[in-house]
Amino acid sequence: MITKVLPATKNREINYDNKGSSERLVNYFEHEGKEQGQEAYYFSQDGDGLSKEEVVASIDGNVKGLKKDDTKFVSLVISPSSEELAHIKGDPEMLKKYTIDVMENYAKNFTLKNGKQLEGKDLVWYGIIHETRKYQWDDKEVKEGKAKEGEQKGGVQTHIHIVVSTRDKEQKITLNPDTSKARFNIVDFQRKNAETFQQQFNYEKQTHFHKEKPHKERGHIDHRLPDQIHIHVARHTQG
Repeated sequence: MITKVLPATKNREINYDNKGSSERLVNYFEHEGKEQGQEAYYFSQDGDGLSKEEVVASIDGNVKGLKKDDTKFVSLVISPSSEELAHIKGDPEMLKKYTIDVMENYAKNFTLKNGKQLEGKDLVWYGIIHETRKYQWDDKEVKEGKAKEGEQKGGVQTHIHIVVSTRDKEQKITLNPDTSKARFNIVDFQRKNAETFQQQFNYEKQTHFHKEKPHKERGHIDHRLPDQIHIHVARHTQG
């Protein structure tokens, strides 16, 4: 299980700015889904079958207390391994339930000065399931000439995109994971998500950690830069 916090403006195909409206990012999610022949509907802990317009209105309207140049929203991606997807037979309802639990972990992973413990219900977020991926310009295979940018990747590629507001639902607390380790520990978040999948779906695993040199910018979380510990699952049993 790999969970990533994606940076804004790093992917030239999306190229969005998270200091303004979420519309460009949400439009990209919708376009990617329709290219795969999927209905572009969103879900959250509060409901399912939500439209792009509802998502944008909710995220863009949850900014009270933020300044013009503050980050307004964050993009996450949940990428189960092919073994994990096989274990749950790619069931979209199971993936939605798991995503809700991941966002519970996300909320609880923030350490607040007043000691308050947040829960998933305190967040404003929306998810969408995509079943394929395309090679991007900075993928290793593209750089080595083994694949072309825009080509679909082979194998099972189901993943979940999430857009989450950086303000809590009451618009009193700023929640930006791209901050100090003391406030949001990305490694703890990733580890907890792997454990949640194992417990929720009775999934037996071997976990190994691969840690690379941190990125020089303190607190920066980038899915293309080696500042994370990736948690990989090697084997499974059916529950």
